[in-house]
Amino acid sequence: ALLGVLLPGLFFALVPSLGSSGDGIGRMVFVGVGVLLAVIALALVAPRHIAAGAAWVVKPLIAVAPFSARMARSGMVHSPGRIGASASAVALVAAGYMGLTGLTDSLRGEIHVWAREAVQGKVWVKGLPSTSFDSVADALLQDPAVLGVEMGEAHLNAPFLITGVDTAKVQGYGPLLENPELLAQMQRGHGMILSRRLAASGGYEVGDAIYLDKSGSDAQKFVVVAISDAYGHWSHPDERLYGIVERRYLDKEFCVDTERVSRLAVKLDGAEDVDRVRELLVGYYAKVPGVEGLDPGAWRFETGLGILAFHRYDLERDFRLFDILILLSAGLAALGVLNGQLLATLERAKEIGIVKALGAGRRQVAAMVWIESLGLAFVGGLLGVLVGLAIVPPVIRAVQSQSGLALPVVWDPWVPLQTLVGCLALGLLASLYPIYRLGRFDTLRAVRTG
Repeated sequence: ALLGVLLPGLFFALVPSLGSSGDGIGRMVFVGVGVLLAVIALALVAPRHIAAGAAWVVKPLIAVAPFSARMARSGMVHSPGRIGASASAVALVAAGYMGLTGLTDSLRGEIHVWAREAVQGKVWVKGLPSTSFDSVADALLQDPAVLGVEMGEAHLNAPFLITGVDTAKVQGYGPLLENPELLAQMQRGHGMILSRRLAASGGYEVGDAIYLDKSGSDAQKFVVVAISDAYGHWSHPDERLYGIVERRYLDKEFCVDTERVSRLAVKLDGAEDVDRVRELLVGYYAKVPGVEGLDPGAWRFETGLGILAFHRYDLERDFRLFDILILLSAGLAALGVLNGQLLATLERAKEIGIVKALGAGRRQVAAMVWIESLGLAFVGGLLGVLVGLAIVPPVIRAVQSQSGLALPVVWDPWVPLQTLVGCLALGLLASLYPIYRLGRFDTLRAVRTG
């Protein structure tokens, strides 16, 4: 239940970058429950195949520990139900870990792709003395390292966030640089640039018309001319669903003041040099009449690298709960393996007592339990890895359709190996208590009453 229902539900409820669509949660729960039932069904329908696979895995160990390995293989073959149930429990944990890791890696990849276009090379400045945007932007653009300047106050919510830019001041980067024809479309044709997430979630394409309600009874038509995250991102409000229009339209048709600013975003050619931006602004304000008591120390600066780091931290923080749930599930699986080994000890009490009476040492009996645990943990881990590799791509597609995020399918090649090693460690840990119990085994009593 933890892996099949609780994890998908919490995933969408707690990760704000994905939203909370009921349909998306339903699809995820359906996939989770389906995987849960499929893995459990293996323990019920094909336990002998799982047990045979575990016995085959440990066969090479006969050359190292012949007595212990043969005893372990015999126990697996004669108790397929126990081996199948234990291996399925391990497989569920492995599949959950693989799925969660795949989603996390994809979200990290998406954040980096978004940041490369939206925030890389930018410096945001807040708390400036109110000044003319045209004057400060023209002064900054005289520096060859400055590619563009965006204003921070020109916002409108109708029906999504609309941000005004002076396209002449941002034509040094992004789609306006790549396609100069867009400049005329934005300035004279009521063009709009949509963020990628808004375009994906709303199903918008280039050429679509968007109508915004004006202050009167009519509406203004805008045409989508490009889809890009190159312009318009601000950490407050932290919004990735927005549109960009020429600022004079906000002033003329929606009565939004776009003349004066106290916040700026400066796009630089190269490193995000806060000191350089501060120096340019100090030089500008030194020439502005009426500005007294200038305090650059009160200005607040943000960089693209800082925003990327914050988004990564926010993602990791949201996933800490899932790490705890995975550990809890692993603990439950370990208890299942432990119970299975204890049951095997009770079932084979007489057999173990006889072999100990015939001279089998404590280490040989302990090795038998370890080998059996390794076999079932390896088979369960391998099954979980295969299930995880199979379910992550469709799950990512479900997340894409729900959230509008362009999630890449990113795989850390070491994750499957880490998962297998973790499953083997889980099996070994689960065998410690049964081995301890075997160490206190009364051989004579086991032979008489076993």
